[in-house]
Amino acid sequence: MEASENHVFISYAHRDNQATLGPKGWVTNFYEVFRDFLGIRMGAEPVIWRDAERLQGNSALTPEILKGLERSALLITVISPSYMNSMFCKLELDEFCKQVNQKGGLWIEDKSRVLKVIKYPIDKEELNNLPDPLRQALDYQFYRSSEGRYCIEIEAASEPDLFKDRINRLATDTARLLKKLKTSEPDSSGPAESKNIEPSVASESDICIYLADCSADRREDKERLAADLSNSGHTVLPNHDPPLELESRYCSVVESVLRTSQIAVHLIGNSYGIVPDGETQKSVVELQNELAANCSANGNLRRLIWLPDSVKPINKQQERFIHLLQSDAQAQRGADLITGSFEELRTTLHRLIKDVRDQGLPSPEDGADGSERSAPMIYIVCNENDLKQTLPLRKWLRQQGVDAELPAFAGEASEIRAAKLTMIRECAAMIHFYGSGSDSWFKATRAENRKVNAYREGRPKLPIFTYLAEPDNAFKEDLAEIETGSTTLIDAREGFVASQLQAVMDAIAAGSN
Repeated sequence: MEASENHVFISYAHRDNQATLGPKGWVTNFYEVFRDFLGIRMGAEPVIWRDAERLQGNSALTPEILKGLERSALLITVISPSYMNSMFCKLELDEFCKQVNQKGGLWIEDKSRVLKVIKYPIDKEELNNLPDPLRQALDYQFYRSSEGRYCIEIEAASEPDLFKDRINRLATDTARLLKKLKTSEPDSSGPAESKNIEPSVASESDICIYLADCSADRREDKERLAADLSNSGHTVLPNHDPPLELESRYCSVVESVLRTSQIAVHLIGNSYGIVPDGETQKSVVELQNELAANCSANGNLRRLIWLPDSVKPINKQQERFIHLLQSDAQAQRGADLITGSFEELRTTLHRLIKDVRDQGLPSPEDGADGSERSAPMIYIVCNENDLKQTLPLRKWLRQQGVDAELPAFAGEASEIRAAKLTMIRECAAMIHFYGSGSDSWFKATRAENRKVNAYREGRPKLPIFTYLAEPDNAFKEDLAEIETGSTTLIDAREGFVASQLQAVMDAIAAGSN
């Protein structure tokens, strides 16, 4: 790797690096411990850039900072009230996103190149107003809630073991992202990423483990478990906190992530947990248990519920919920109940992971009996304005015994992306429906979907077709001329013709054999 190229750029507000406990500031301690852990996970010396010399200019980023951002593969943001009030932190985020969008894009498969270290929490309104790159970024909490209902930063000086545990997970995920960046095929919308970044980490597992939300008194145990799983090469979900504004939206996001998981783990504590706005007034802990139980009933999700004997509910709601977990068959659906120590939970979970891998269980989106869905599915990628125009195509496919699914058009960006990945994994074929969408929309969509097979491990290569519909234009005419005779082009500019879809049906039949 050239000395001038960076693995990571750390963006932070200088106020967050004022020394409060010991001679060094929080960010300096974070940087030094993170550098050591990342080097161990990579098997090489990492190159990390941070503005340690206060190079920020009066109104714009200095040439040194611009060069650091341009040459960095990943951005770690240290979120705090000071970060939110810093114009320069916002400029660094904007510049990094601009640079990576010119060099392959912000996403490495389904992971963002921006990671979010939360040194001190910001209020809900500010959290909702974060720009998309931060709202969708991986969350790493470096604070804990006290009994007085306020938060305390986790400091290297006062809580060194806990500080290292949090950094351990971050470093493991960072090394994995760097490896993905090295091995991923770049998007055609930008040039290839630097080939000089060469981290070495253990091969990844194909097991996705959902760690359910928990009350504040179980958060440290959850972080310990997440770090242990990440160190073992497993994928820990969710990547970021589901939105808490509305219960319905929260449940929708959780359910979409559970469908991509093989195992769900629920850590039950003394308190009931956060209650989002909604009709049921149930906590996120209880809601996730219900959603996972339903997912287990409808698919192949395996579950563990950790309810230690030492738990003492502090209110009636939690007392009722714990009684439900101990006595109700539906609440326990698909789960083993662990009542011992944290180490017993960890040991049981690793045994379950081995069992799932040995059995080769399909992912939860498959049928409840372990078989694929009874009808093949085609994913029709279209512009929202083309819903009506796709009706003849969708009706005909349904008559042939094929399900036709459309993209999600409403919701948070993270929800839409999760739904898209589920469609890509499940579908037997994909059709780019090019109707009222602009030329740039079609080019960007087709370029993005050239990498779909990276998300289909263990499944056949995906046949992808282009469907030209009204209105006609010069670009469609040129495309039809260039691809004359291609079996993957369906020219329906003059109206729907069923015979043109024979190649689609042949591809589906070939994939099922």
